[in-house]
Amino acid sequence: MKKVFLPVVLLCLATTMFAQKSNISKAKVKAFNVEAPDFKGAKELMDAALVHPETKDDIKTWWAAAQVYNEIQMQETGKQMMGFSFDESLRDATLLKVLDCALKTDELDYMPDKKGAVKPKYTKKIKTLLTDLFNSPSIQYCAGAAFERKDFATAAKVFDIYVEIPTIEFMKPLALDNDSNYAFIKYNAGIAHIQAAEKENLSKAIQYFGELTTSSYEDKNSVYQILSTLYLQIGDTANYVRTLEEAVEKFPGETYYINFLIEHLLKTNQSDKAVAYLERAIANDPSFANYYFILGYVKEGLGLKDEAIEQYDKAIAINPEYVEAIFGKGLNLYNRAVEADNKASEIQDYKLYQQERQKVDKMIMAALPYFEKVLELKPEDDVNLRTLKGIYYRFSSKDKEFERKYNDMDKRMKELGY
Repeated sequence: MKKVFLPVVLLCLATTMFAQKSNISKAKVKAFNVEAPDFKGAKELMDAALVHPETKDDIKTWWAAAQVYNEIQMQETGKQMMGFSFDESLRDATLLKVLDCALKTDELDYMPDKKGAVKPKYTKKIKTLLTDLFNSPSIQYCAGAAFERKDFATAAKVFDIYVEIPTIEFMKPLALDNDSNYAFIKYNAGIAHIQAAEKENLSKAIQYFGELTTSSYEDKNSVYQILSTLYLQIGDTANYVRTLEEAVEKFPGETYYINFLIEHLLKTNQSDKAVAYLERAIANDPSFANYYFILGYVKEGLGLKDEAIEQYDKAIAINPEYVEAIFGKGLNLYNRAVEADNKASEIQDYKLYQQERQKVDKMIMAALPYFEKVLELKPEDDVNLRTLKGIYYRFSSKDKEFERKYNDMDKRMKELGY
């Protein structure tokens, strides 16, 4: 029995191995048959060969898979480009496998032979295949379609292929990342990872947008805004602040970064640092009204009301229609009146109380022109409308003009739904 059993087992193993290798050849025939290709059949045969014990560690299997999958995805994309019916799911599935198969081929190609020697034979072929994949329209067609159907996870994976190819060590000499589209597609890859809304995808998005800050991508402003937001989203305060600080230097005229940086500094009790940032920004660009307004806002928060007024005035002098600065000055004056009114209400002497009330009225009247200017420039601002309505009501019983203004304001706010 022993003499019969061993040859039978060996014969079965040889038959199975031959069958699998034959299937690989069949897969190539099915994929590359010009007249009657069977792409689904080719994919099924290659999928099986990649996991079969007899062929899964054979370099020829992985190289054949890279070729077959690449041919399938290219042909399906070609149909799409020509307006013909195509198998989108088949195209996507094979496109996502090409790079992995090529890299596995390269890995096996550098395995030492029986004598311990390393003699790679596939590097040139792999470089050609991946260069063709990088330059083909398939990636953009596939990722674009995935975006349209809101399959952001697939879009991210496809874009990752394009982004990764130039970074592979043996591909670096080709400098494919100098392509004019590379930075643009990396930007979209980052967006896809954000939209996919998975924690690991945010890490990849952060990597991409971080790399874009030193790339040829033109709209660095949006890159820094997204990157800072991502760091804030994952709670990485150190990198959030670092990114904002870099952006403040790179985009001195953009208030987005300094606003958030100042907000962070104030929340973390770093008011002095916030003031220093603003004063430095003003020194660099003394004609930029926004910096004066923000500095006034910070001074306001520190209780330095007179200094705040000075900064609002400087902002308004540069831009007479700067709504926020105008409102800020009006609110500064109005809040002083409110504080004085609260103190007056504690006075027991009626005559003295009336005298203080008159002073309060004058203080409110000093603030009124600023709110009315805001009304002229921004007629639907609800905070300003409510403030004006309160002022008009205060004087409506004493002055017919204020009564009219109060009624008009009441009507306006009802029409606006306030």
